[in-house]
Parts: sequence; C-alpha cells; structure tokens
Amino acid sequence: MQEYIKHLQSVLPCSLETLIEHASPEVKEYCKTNADKFRDLKVQDKGGIGKKVEFYIFGRLPNNDRNPDTDWGDIKTTHIKKCRD
Repeated sequence: MQEYIKHLQSVLPCSLETLIEHASPEVKEYCKTNADKFRDLKVQDKGGIGKKVEFYIFGRLPNNDRNPDTDWGDIKTTHIKKCRD
C-alpha cells in the first residue's frame, strides 16, 4: 500500500480525474466490475468527493460501516475553496 500511495503522490498536484488515471490496474478492474453498484449510490451529496476517492483510488464501495476504511486507517477528503485570484 505504501508503494501505491508513493506512486499516487508522484503525480500530485493534479485533478482527481488525472489521479484516477494513475490508479493501479487492480483498482481499475474492480471499478469496471462494480461500476453499476457505484452508480446506484447517491454520490452528489456533500461526501461525494470522498466517495469517489474511496471507489476510484482505493477500490472500495462506500458503506456505513463504523470500522476504518482500510487496515491502516480511514480515507478522508476535504474541499479546497478558492476565494480570490
């Protein structure tokens, strides 16, 4: 997992779409297989970005489980709002 995180960090800063392009082949395959399940979720809510990261970067369908998202911790995101130029 650490190597995967290092790989993703090597393409930062970038858009979420670009980061998704650099996801592992296994995650891409998982996303193809589970795309219908993910589409059925309401990802337009305030946690939509986090759900997209969880699915497209880490290959996990979002859920309501109280346990951490992974063995090594929880997946968290935050929005960055540009106030002025």
